[in-house]
Amino acid sequence: MQKKWMRGSALALAGMMICTAFAGCSKEKKEPGSETTAVSLQVDPAMYSADYWTSGKKGLDKVLLSAADITQVNMQTSNMVDGVVDLVTYPSELGSFTLSGYLKENVLPEGNLYGADGGMIYEAPAVTYDEEGNEIPPENASTYLADIQTNMNQDAIAATNQVSYALTLHNTTLRRFPSADRVFASPEDRTDDLFLQAPLYLGEPVVVLHTSLDQTWYYVQLRNTRGWVYWSDLVFLEKSAWVSYIETPDVVVVTDASITLTPTDPADDPLTLYMGTALPLETEVPAELYGQSTEGCYVAKVPAKDRFGNLEYRPMLIPMSQGVSHGYVPYTFENVLKLAMQLAGEKLSPRGLSYGWDDNSFFTAVYRCFGLHLPFTVEEHLRMACNDALLSDMTARERENYFNKVSPGTLLYSDNEGFLYLGEVDGVRYILHPAKTFIVDEARYSANSILITPTDLIREDGISFENAMKLGRVFGLAK
Repeated sequence: MQKKWMRGSALALAGMMICTAFAGCSKEKKEPGSETTAVSLQVDPAMYSADYWTSGKKGLDKVLLSAADITQVNMQTSNMVDGVVDLVTYPSELGSFTLSGYLKENVLPEGNLYGADGGMIYEAPAVTYDEEGNEIPPENASTYLADIQTNMNQDAIAATNQVSYALTLHNTTLRRFPSADRVFASPEDRTDDLFLQAPLYLGEPVVVLHTSLDQTWYYVQLRNTRGWVYWSDLVFLEKSAWVSYIETPDVVVVTDASITLTPTDPADDPLTLYMGTALPLETEVPAELYGQSTEGCYVAKVPAKDRFGNLEYRPMLIPMSQGVSHGYVPYTFENVLKLAMQLAGEKLSPRGLSYGWDDNSFFTAVYRCFGLHLPFTVEEHLRMACNDALLSDMTARERENYFNKVSPGTLLYSDNEGFLYLGEVDGVRYILHPAKTFIVDEARYSANSILITPTDLIREDGISFENAMKLGRVFGLAK
């Protein structure tokens, strides 16, 4: 089995750049709540290597869950957490009440809305009243949101609604509403697309629940969330073939933050695959493909459409030198840190805008490499049934004892944040996490990236990261 964990000199350079920006800067005193870029996080660039935290420590390479155990955990999660489903056993039909409820989960935004170029695409009508207090309907009001609501096609929901089965053909996006428009609440800040639910990766299995009125959007169920996908991004297949695809044990899994593949046709764009993407492997590999030897490559089966629009699989060459694993990665503390460090320094974007990372997808991507399917949000992680250490119930001495013994790679949670514990250096504890804003030297710092920080940094609410932690977790079967 060939695996590529580190990005070599590129990763080291990235770590140096990140840490120099923090640890190497002079301190600049400002009023509390103000912003500064000159701060010290006490982070050595060498800390951005998993080996820094695992070297000399015993037991970190021990497999924590077998493949069979991971299957059980996934099933347990789907039974315990709303929004997480077992795709294979998903119902073949949905009642009107259930489907209607799903479509109403996301509420169309209020107020003025702006497009990707900053121009206004919807002006919220001014509300006026007559002398008797009755609302006066606005004249020439925009129908933009009403049209989207109509396109959701809720009137077509029947008493029972048959589902269908599909695979994604490209990297695409899952939308909250049947619209490709990038929509923002401000013309200046266009980082949070209000219509975006999540990125959607190549080869993702989905259950199709509903179709838009214009027949160009499908409302789909993923393992841990739901949303709308454009029709040309999916290929349909029979359930038996779809289940066989899901249950294929022989897969190649992306373990770098991303890998970019050279297209077989010079006219095509390079293809990027993101961490956690898993594609089945061809069972019979020819000696040559696309004028190239298959030696030194994995040959993945990629879903595509034939000229009639039906499913066909096309072979894709993935060099073994890329950041990939043959099969799911063994779930160990050491491998958690190796995978997580691949994302260190990556920019945070709300809901993974343009295939960035956010505080949810960071954890989801890392644990997908083990075959573990986590809930969509960190808050939902807390509803999983695991054997946890309840830090919120511990005394100060008990918490101290816990941190003295806890393994690097352990997950830690506050009410709405997740962290990976790294270890203690010179009396300072460190974590790797999607960091947004915090207080350093009495100054507000906007990080918006995946960083290593000390646990004693203060959040904007005045509580340190460590004191806000309420739960420690290693995924396993609840007893």
